[in-house]
Amino acid sequence: NIPADTPMLEIGHFPYENVFHYHVDTLKAPDWADSAVIYQIFIDRFHPGDGKEWIQTSDLEALCGGTLWGVRDKLDYLADLGVNCLWLSPTWDSPSFHGYDIRDYTKVNERLGGEEALRAVIEGAHARGMRVLLDMACNHTSNEHPYFLDTMNNPNSPYRDWFFLDERVKHGYKSFFNVKTMPRINLSHPDARNWMVENFVMWVRDFDIDGYRLDVADGPGPNFWGYVRHALRKVKPDTLIFGEIIDLPERLRTYAGRLDGNLDFPLTIALRETYAH
Repeated sequence: NIPADTPMLEIGHFPYENVFHYHVDTLKAPDWADSAVIYQIFIDRFHPGDGKEWIQTSDLEALCGGTLWGVRDKLDYLADLGVNCLWLSPTWDSPSFHGYDIRDYTKVNERLGGEEALRAVIEGAHARGMRVLLDMACNHTSNEHPYFLDTMNNPNSPYRDWFFLDERVKHGYKSFFNVKTMPRINLSHPDARNWMVENFVMWVRDFDIDGYRLDVADGPGPNFWGYVRHALRKVKPDTLIFGEIIDLPERLRTYAGRLDGNLDFPLTIALRETYAH
C-alpha cells in the first residue's frame, strides 16, 4: 500500500510513482520478428480503396480519404515488395486525421471502414503470410473520450483519478505536450491500468492481430508494460510489442523484460549524421 502523499518523481517530462513492478518470466521476442520486414502505413494517406477517389491532397491537417479497404486492395502489391509485416497507424475511433487521440478503444473508425475492413486486412494479410501490428496510443486519450468527459463534468465521477487533474497546469489537467485534445491517463491507477490492459487484449483475442507498436511508451513508464506483455502472451504467445521511446540507450534498456524492443532513435541519428548529413 502506497501512502496518498507519496511524492512523484519527475523523469524527463513524465511523472512516475515510486512503484516497482516486474513480471518474472522467460518471455522473449517472437522468432518471426527477427526476419520481419515491416511496412508502416499511415492509413488516411495510403489509398482510398473500393474505387473511391481522394478527398483532397493539399491540406495536411485535413482528411485525405485513405481507408482500410485501400490497404486490403494493395496487399498483393505489398507482398510483391517483400513486406511480411504491416504496421498500421491508429485504427480506433478518433476525431483527428492521425488517430492518436482515441475516443473509443473498442471500435474501429467508421471512416476507415470499421471492423469489417480491419478484419479483411488481417485475414488477407495472414493468407499471404504477413503479420499485422496496430499502433496503440495509451499514454493519453481524446478529450472527447466518455471517461474524460465524465471526469470534467461530474465532480463525483469514478474516473477522476484516472487522469492528472491539476489546476496549476495549462488546461487544468496534464496532457501530451500540453495539447488540450490529448489528456494523459494515470495508468498507475489499478482500475485504469486493468481497463487499458483489456483494451490491448481485446484486439489480439477478437481480431487475431500480431502485436502493437506503442506510441509514447515512456509515458506509462516501464512498470505498466510488464502487465501488458504478460496478458498478451497468455492470449497469443508470439505477440510482438515494441515502443516509441525517444531517450538515451541507458534509459531504453530499462524496458528490457517488459517490451520486446524499442525504436532506436539514437542509432537513427548516428546513421543519418554519418551517412546522410
